[in-house]
Amino acid sequence: MINTAAAGLLTVRAIEPTTESLRRELAKQAEPLVFFDFVHGQHGEENGQVVSLVRSLARLDASVQRVAVGRASVPQGPVNALRAGANEFLNLDTNEDLHHQLQVLIEKLGQTQHSPLLDKPFRSVLLMGARIGVGCSTAASSLAWLLQQEMNRMGKEVRGLTSAKPLPVELVPLSERVGLLDLGAPTGDCALYMGLGSEFDFIQAASQRHRMDDTMLHSALAQHSSGLNLLSLPADVNTLNQISLEDSLGLCSYLRERMGCLVIDAGGFPNPRFLVELESLVDEVLVVTDQSMGALVSLAEFMALRAQFDALANVRLVVNQFDPAYGFSGQAIAERFDLELAAVLPDRRLGHMRSAGLGKILVQVDEKDPYTRALQSLASGLMGRRQGLSQNKVSTVLGRLKFRFGG
Repeated sequence: MINTAAAGLLTVRAIEPTTESLRRELAKQAEPLVFFDFVHGQHGEENGQVVSLVRSLARLDASVQRVAVGRASVPQGPVNALRAGANEFLNLDTNEDLHHQLQVLIEKLGQTQHSPLLDKPFRSVLLMGARIGVGCSTAASSLAWLLQQEMNRMGKEVRGLTSAKPLPVELVPLSERVGLLDLGAPTGDCALYMGLGSEFDFIQAASQRHRMDDTMLHSALAQHSSGLNLLSLPADVNTLNQISLEDSLGLCSYLRERMGCLVIDAGGFPNPRFLVELESLVDEVLVVTDQSMGALVSLAEFMALRAQFDALANVRLVVNQFDPAYGFSGQAIAERFDLELAAVLPDRRLGHMRSAGLGKILVQVDEKDPYTRALQSLASGLMGRRQGLSQNKVSTVLGRLKFRFGG
């Protein structure tokens, strides 16, 4: 029945009713709508599996519209759906044609300013290192700072400000802030480079996700003078065991939705399963390497590990600390690993050391430095990319693969 009703509006697919399947579908393509079957709650009994899936999707990506499909004649169905976190309810008992209900729903979403049915700009990037020491944290910190400069410029244009003086940091809305998640190893490198510190860490934020709102984000996250906010892992990484994978991913998804842009440094993060799941939540995935033999061997192992976990995200390559004297071009390395080349960042270790002596990162100190120019090109490319969502990219969770509405 749902397939017939959606004709001309949506392409409907059924997937296995598990959180894992849902994550994989979200990783494959942008899903503006996910439907959940509440018809099979016989005599008002709670369909625990579907309720759990609705809650999981709300934590995975709050921007995706969660639509329950059921019968109002079984009151417990709509109640369970709304309690689980469904945004909308399609009633199969009403005299209103189901096709018309779907059409109204799509028009409603299309008129919403922040609707996932509308094209939206790049919102998040995950940086992972082939191994520790390839400059992933430096690249992430520098990229976050450059993206914040672009957001500051765009904010001034929106407000019509002509003065070079930016809006006071405390007044910059979250939608114009870059969030920098410092999850790399060694822990706290991004915080060190940005000269920031905070007693509020990633573990605390994940465990208090249910209490988090814009006010808490403004007050709890470490704040840089540029406007960006930072959240780091605690020094004792063993405390990661205190929170679940779902809580960690839920926090990342929430920050992606609330912040104007989210940059995640996960170079050296010890849990590959978390990284694979995290890939499905972001718009861009970059892996950082250099030309050394050790880094290239580690890159091969890294890609093999991703294949073991059936990672689906499209990864692009950043070749850092590049020196043409080594003989391997960035493009040659990318082709060797069958990856798209995102950027080649020149070896500017002396420049990084000098800027660190000033308590800043290189991109803050010298906008004409080759490293700054190369990273600015990457940042501009990311900001220019669009994550286009169309009405023919809509999946459903309708119970089981063999299930069809109306039998």
